[in-house]
Amino acid sequence: MNSNLARTFTFLAVAVVLVLIAFMTVPGFRDPKLFDDKGEEFFPEFTDPTAATDLEILGFEADTASLKPFKVHFKKGRWSIPSHYDYPADAKDQMAEAAGILIGLKKDDIRSDLPEDHKLFGVIDPQDTGAESEGRGTRVTFKDGSGNTLATIILGKEIEGREGMRYVRIPEKKRTYAAKLPADVSTKFEDWIETDLLALTSSDVDQLRFDNYSIDEVTLAVMPGEKYVAKKDGTEWNVTELAEDEEVDKAKLGDVASAMGELKIVGVRPKPAGLSSNLTREQGIEFTPQTMMSLQQRGYFVGRDGTLFSNEGDLFAMTTSGIEYTLRFGEVLYGTGEALTAGSAQEPVKTGDQTEPEKETDGAANRYLMVTARFDPALLEKPEGTLLTQDQLTKRKTAQDEMMKIFSAVREFKKVNSALPATIAELTEGEEPLLVELKKDPWENDYVLEAGEEDKFTILSFGADNAKGGEGEGLDLASDNWTREDDLKEYADAMKEYTTKVTDGTAEAEKLTRRFAPWYYVIDDASFQKLHLARDQVVTKKEAEAVPTGETPDAPLFPDGNG
Repeated sequence: MNSNLARTFTFLAVAVVLVLIAFMTVPGFRDPKLFDDKGEEFFPEFTDPTAATDLEILGFEADTASLKPFKVHFKKGRWSIPSHYDYPADAKDQMAEAAGILIGLKKDDIRSDLPEDHKLFGVIDPQDTGAESEGRGTRVTFKDGSGNTLATIILGKEIEGREGMRYVRIPEKKRTYAAKLPADVSTKFEDWIETDLLALTSSDVDQLRFDNYSIDEVTLAVMPGEKYVAKKDGTEWNVTELAEDEEVDKAKLGDVASAMGELKIVGVRPKPAGLSSNLTREQGIEFTPQTMMSLQQRGYFVGRDGTLFSNEGDLFAMTTSGIEYTLRFGEVLYGTGEALTAGSAQEPVKTGDQTEPEKETDGAANRYLMVTARFDPALLEKPEGTLLTQDQLTKRKTAQDEMMKIFSAVREFKKVNSALPATIAELTEGEEPLLVELKKDPWENDYVLEAGEEDKFTILSFGADNAKGGEGEGLDLASDNWTREDDLKEYADAMKEYTTKVTDGTAEAEKLTRRFAPWYYVIDDASFQKLHLARDQVVTKKEAEAVPTGETPDAPLFPDGNG
């Protein structure tokens, strides 16, 4: 082999090596040995979604170069959201659904083993302190009740043109995969809580009382406003104390009830510990400086007599179950995202000489809301009548059955003998007696046969007192007044139902109080506008009746006011 040929082979060999090196170093290069775990599950030992009691989703906010954590935690028998002051989470099903996203998740494809590709695929660990902001992913971690990690993964960018496919990476590992995720793990506060604030339906509400006072935030004076009451009659709403020339927009009042049934929680803030407990006490509220500051910054003020006033008045809603809700409308609030749902650790105090936040810089308008609930038995219709115990009703039923037998026997005796028996005992005499035996009534007294006019008769039991007339347990039973027995039974059933409503209503109000007491709520402004109605928004003047064409209204008899 001559020297020129040798040099040629040498150049070719170098070129091949250079091409191989270049090919191997491009992003996404995949050597066959990299495919050894393709198709395997990421977390083969994570099979039970109910084992997950802790979820942490750690994102990265590029604009502020800060971590954005979201956690859901199960402790002492309850789910809560630590990032939102441990607000109760309705998370049992949501946690199982979220965990199901990673259970059975497979490594559909392998994209790279090169750390420098992490930025390209968006799978940089968000808590990597040495990394740049761009290219950070979202780290999702599930743990069990003992703190053991069940699954942890970094979710990167979506793969263009492949629906549901994303770049993913296991923390501390270099390799980036492509995997199909059925859904995202939500970090939205509203997805993890029971957003139905009042836990009622529009049909539950049958009375509304509006007290539309306001507070002058400079002088802290209460500015009286209109007060009016609306009640539902069947399915239609009406306002009480209407003038003859006024009419009601019944649909708009129905919309208030609907808005209450649809009222959603947008955000929460904790009340000071003393305020949250004191608001549940009938004897009033003990206001500390901390409590006063907490109230004032959210649009609530305290009168000299200790009465709590709201920035935009109160709405009272009474329900068919006897629960009275009080909605206290506070300060307007602007914001978005977590700043809206949870606020900041140090929210500014709003005083009378401070201006409201700017709408254009702080998001859409919302409203603080305080809610309390109490049970009022006066809201329930209490049955009227004579109440007997079940034992007494049972005895009366026994007596009634026996009296009906006696009545039939007397009627048969009268038919055969054309006369009434002298005594009931006579019914047991003879070879074929009409009564085999004559029992005592349940109070161990004799039944009585009382003759009336035209051979009519009545069988009586004088009850527990064994005297004619009487009340309560001593109320007589008469064969010509079985309707009274039906009334007594119906009244007992009605009182049982009423008592159950009182018990259930009391328990429900206590449950609602425990739920509402610790929190200021945030609702959207649209809901506030539906609930906070001036009287002239629902009550209008009647239109004057149209005068037929060609006719003129009757002139007054005395236009100048003189006779």
